[in-house]
Amino acid sequence: MALANCLASGKGKKTAVLELENENCFRWLADEKKAIRRNDAFRYQKIDFYFGTGRRNPAAMFNMDYDALIFDLGKNVSEYREMFLTSDRKLVLCVLQKWKRKEAEIMLERFQNPVWGYLTPDFYTISSSDDERKKFERRSGVTVKQLPWIPDPFHLTVNLLPVLSDILGNGPY
Repeated sequence: MALANCLASGKGKKTAVLELENENCFRWLADEKKAIRRNDAFRYQKIDFYFGTGRRNPAAMFNMDYDALIFDLGKNVSEYREMFLTSDRKLVLCVLQKWKRKEAEIMLERFQNPVWGYLTPDFYTISSSDDERKKFERRSGVTVKQLPWIPDPFHLTVNLLPVLSDILGNGPY
């Protein structure tokens, strides 16, 4: 959400976030922010959110007039492999606490498979301890960058904008 906010509010880009799995997180967010829903979407702070887009054709979103599309792939990243591989930036936000680390390891194994082209996306984590992060790095051989805690991704502080801009790089978005 913070990256979407950085793109929409900070860089003035028309941005959409697509929840590909039907996990109802975006429905909860719409209710929490008291946003007006239109079918399976809502708009909040210059960002369009679409929930459960995996059950229809998410590739059709590429034809809409957005400068940036951010995909929330959920756990079933394999189902959206082609979309992920054609993305300008491949960012993975992983939770490395003991109770979620296995999911990150499975995802990494999948990326390092020939079918995925031995892909190594940029890995980031929030709220993982340095010990957890370093242990994962040693075992996996990838670098995981620690992001600062972002208390509210819709109200970014001045010190977060350079961090988020560095993550986004100088791409077409």
